Amino acid sequence: MLENKLVAGLDIDLSTYSLGIIKQPTIKQLIELPFDDSDITYPFIAIEQYYSQAKEYIEENKSELDFSRMDCLNPLEMTSKSLISEEYDRDIQINYRDVFIERKKRYSFLEIYFLVLSLFFDCSISDFYINNINGKILITIKDKAIIDEHNIEVLNKVILKYFKIDIDSLLEKKEDDWIENTGSKREKELIKKFKDKERKRREKSILHLCDYINIVVHQDKRNYLDILNWTYFQLISTIEISRLKQSFDIGMRILTTGKGLIKTEDIVDWQKESKLKIDNSIY
Repeated sequence: MLENKLVAGLDIDLSTYSLGIIKQPTIKQLIELPFDDSDITYPFIAIEQYYSQAKEYIEENKSELDFSRMDCLNPLEMTSKSLISEEYDRDIQINYRDVFIERKKRYSFLEIYFLVLSLFFDCSISDFYINNINGKILITIKDKAIIDEHNIEVLNKVILKYFKIDIDSLLEKKEDDWIENTGSKREKELIKKFKDKERKRREKSILHLCDYINIVVHQDKRNYLDILNWTYFQLISTIEISRLKQSFDIGMRILTTGKGLIKTEDIVDWQKESKLKIDNSIY
């Protein structure tokens, strides 16, 4: 069962899908990646979002176009390279006094994708090859696996589960896009300004890998070196369950005072709440 492997940090056998055996990267391996935390999951999220939007467009237009997640790779790579070029020009203008800014390494979509996948497949980035056979894109990982239109969904699902990212909530539209198409120019500008402020506020509240490590170390009096050998799934699970248990314990203490400040039904059973949702679609 996939969830057992995720909790235990064991290798995951996906040979049924021609994906071989995949490893669960340690926190140390993730930290050693040469880009920001937010970039680690970016390729997998981007594929799902792009694919979802493309499928929606195809269905709305009743098109018979055969489109898979593999077809998302090239447009995402081109878009990322365009954004890198824009970012470079912007950095040069803003940080013109920084003599090292031109040395800053910027990674494209596929570079990030392959670097992260290399941890799961325990291989080098030089082992990845992109092929186009009869119009179908394939990724060959030397002596390891072949990623194609049929198994990329499974691979993405497993990796997103490892990072504790829910695909369904990921694809939900978080903003009312329609509101920007109504009202005066002034109203649209105010709405855009408000949304920009809200995005910045959310960005400030986002916890990074270093924050999660600090929380676990100081919350449970653990050793930093021990946590480096954990997986990301284990790290986040520890934080989530610790918070649920802490909330439960506080609620029970308040309840036992007998002052009626809290009702029994208001206390969430941390064991029930922490039960994992079993995915039987992966075998």
